[in-house]
Amino acid sequence: MQLFALVSLFTLATSFMGQAAGAWFKHPETPTLIFLGTSLPQLFVTGFSWPREAIPEPVQPVGFIFPSDFAIDGIVRIDQLGASLWEVVRDWRGLGMLAVIYFALAVMSAFFVRRRRAHA
Repeated sequence: MQLFALVSLFTLATSFMGQAAGAWFKHPETPTLIFLGTSLPQLFVTGFSWPREAIPEPVQPVGFIFPSDFAIDGIVRIDQLGASLWEVVRDWRGLGMLAVIYFALAVMSAFFVRRRRAHA
């Protein structure tokens, strides 16, 4: 149940991020290509395939822009290490904040795109 709660929040944050990004491009596949191109650096910044200690300190906060940073850490700790949701509260809060931020950006993006199309 704890894993489901964290994954649900991750899904929301990722969905809202995609909606916010997708509103700004003419072709719907463009954000997919951009996120695909940034997926490997995201994986390294999360510390999953590369030790966090080896990542330069100025680069580490860049990972907090993407929901994958919080999700990978939290999911691995809950699933593999048996952590409780309280023990991954940092990841839970990070995903929650990203979901709220990306929701607001998605709503604003939809508003501006609709307004731009109405005036065109």
